[in-house]
Amino acid sequence: MMKALSVLKRDPASKLKTARTLLAAAEARFASLKRERDTALVESDDIETLRRLDREIEEQGRAIVTIHDRIMALAAERRRQDYALRVREQQEAIDKFVATAVAEYVQHGHELQKAFLHFLDLYDQLEGKRTAVYAVWPAAAPRPNSDLWVSHRTNPFNGHVSNIRHSAKEIAERIAANGASFIANCRKVVIPMPLPDDDNQTEQDEAA
Repeated sequence: MMKALSVLKRDPASKLKTARTLLAAAEARFASLKRERDTALVESDDIETLRRLDREIEEQGRAIVTIHDRIMALAAERRRQDYALRVREQQEAIDKFVATAVAEYVQHGHELQKAFLHFLDLYDQLEGKRTAVYAVWPAAAPRPNSDLWVSHRTNPFNGHVSNIRHSAKEIAERIAANGASFIANCRKVVIPMPLPDDDNQTEQDEAA
């Protein structure tokens, strides 16, 4: 909040508006003096009047150059401040929205890992129960073609269990790494510096 107030205190927009008003007045005064001198060259015999007009025209010309330089400096400062504001807003948006979404993404990864591990635990328990049942099952009796058969080691399903067991050890870490990489890449996005041509558009937008 204090940083925002600091930027507002240094906002050159009002000074830029004042400088442009002064430039317009100076240019109008310069044109008026030129017309007055042109008239005096023809109608006046007073050399001092012409000298005075020459001095005023010269001074007004220097004032116009100075005011123009001030406008350029203020416009450049405003572009720098606009750029700094955009960069800060980008980082705040990443912290507020992107990082929050990634945190949820990583949390879901942990939950998925837990679900996989829970599944494997239940699967191991099922295998243990199957082994215990078959240990006392009468040799001459047919084995049941039921859920116990689905979990049998010869079933193609069992070929995927080892892969799931291996993935369950890494999935949360991979998701966390991907989330951190995504945030880092977001922070690397370069915001273009406003061009001097943007000043006229900004002025038109402010006038509207």
